Amino acid sequence: MSDPVEFDHFIRDLVERFNDIFTSCDDLTIVCDKGNNSKDNLKLLGATPFHFVASLAPSHLKQVLEIPLEEYQTCKNKRLDGEKYCITRADVYGIERTVVLVYNPALFEGQLQGIMNNLNKTLKVLMMLKEKLAAWKGEKRKGRKPTAASVEKQEKRILCREYMKTLINYTVQEVGGWWVDLQYGVDQQAFDKLKATSLGKTILFSDREDWDAEQYILTYRDQYGIEHDFRQMKDPSWVSWDPLLHWTDQKIRVHAFYCFTALLISSLLKRDLQARKISISLPRAFEKLSKIQEVTITYPSSKRAKEPNQVAMLSEMDQEQTMLYDALGLDDYAVGTTF
Repeated sequence: MSDPVEFDHFIRDLVERFNDIFTSCDDLTIVCDKGNNSKDNLKLLGATPFHFVASLAPSHLKQVLEIPLEEYQTCKNKRLDGEKYCITRADVYGIERTVVLVYNPALFEGQLQGIMNNLNKTLKVLMMLKEKLAAWKGEKRKGRKPTAASVEKQEKRILCREYMKTLINYTVQEVGGWWVDLQYGVDQQAFDKLKATSLGKTILFSDREDWDAEQYILTYRDQYGIEHDFRQMKDPSWVSWDPLLHWTDQKIRVHAFYCFTALLISSLLKRDLQARKISISLPRAFEKLSKIQEVTITYPSSKRAKEPNQVAMLSEMDQEQTMLYDALGLDDYAVGTTF
């Protein structure tokens, strides 16, 4: 099922649950990825008590991408260090909305590196095709005779990587009715335009009119937390959905409940560590905490004592384990001491 269709069901269920729990709410904002956008979905959201912040593909608003970087403003929030924004108004799916363009230098460099890698790979494949076609001019011809139509089909398949159709120009021409000539090259003007308009930029839009530009950006970025939670539930070691060793709906719902509970507890753990300014990933924190063990040593009973003597101790901890142990107050739950 496509994202826009699934989004329709999600919004209807969300509104129903919202009405069951709350009487009113004027400040709930839904963050939508570009894959959820459609005219019908935005119309559906307009009939709910929710606001939204969403992203758009560059093809939706090409005109705003033409705004030069000189007109962008520097973000002041520390979480957006080095980034710039431009806030404007534009028609989105037939309604004028607040639109925020975000320029991220790190994103620009990452996208440019990816394009250069794809460009080099594509040019290499084109060179191999050109050499193969040139072999037909000699006497040692192998394989099926190429035609302009067959070469054109191969060319389109080779240029399937993102932006390659924009950046590479080519011509296919039959020569003398017995071989096919292929010429190609990088369109530097198109490359320069791509770097000046699209790369490094994200387009956001919203129905909210009361926020500043950085609020839109930070709210949209917060969806990363949800995406991280989904990745965490795919982790085979910690807070994992799998293996699902159940078949009935009732047991699957119970399984979903305790998986969600584990995810909630792990999120609270992450927040607790961040509040204490401890920078450590959840998987590493889980790994370190899981290796803190309590050991009970039982000594033989003496002639005077009827019961054996037992001493509980903690396993030896490294620096990270000690830091986590102290930060989380685990000493309240231990009965022994570290040896």
